[in-house]
Amino acid sequence: KEDFEFMWALAAVLNSMFSFLWDLVMDWGLLQPGADRFGLRQVLLFKGVFGFYQVLILQNLIGRTLWSLRWSPQATLTLGAFLLGTFQQSAEVFRRCLWNLLRVEWECIKKGVHRVEKHFPV
Repeated sequence: KEDFEFMWALAAVLNSMFSFLWDLVMDWGLLQPGADRFGLRQVLLFKGVFGFYQVLILQNLIGRTLWSLRWSPQATLTLGAFLLGTFQQSAEVFRRCLWNLLRVEWECIKKGVHRVEKHFPV
C-alpha cells in the first residue's frame, strides 16, 4: 500500500510540474530567452501592474497542485470533505480565469493585434 501511495504522489507531482511548465512556456509564452525581466517575455501588456505576472505564476502553480489534496485522507479529515472540495473548486475557477487572461494576451501578442496602430477605429 505504501508503494502505491508513493507512486501516486510521484505521479501527481510530475503531472502538476509538467502542466505548470506547459502553461508558462506554451500557453503564456513566458520563460523566453532574451527577455528583459527574468522568466517573462519581451512584450508584456500588463507591465504597469507591479508583480502581476509573478502573482499569476504563483497562483497557477498553487492551483495546479491543489487538486491532489482531494485524494489525501489527512487533508480530508483536517478540513472536511465539503470545505476542501469547495476551496479546491473555487481555486480552480479562479486559476482558469487568470489562465485565460494570459492566454488571450499571448495570442494577441503573437498575432500582433496588441499594437496601437493595428486597432480599428470604434
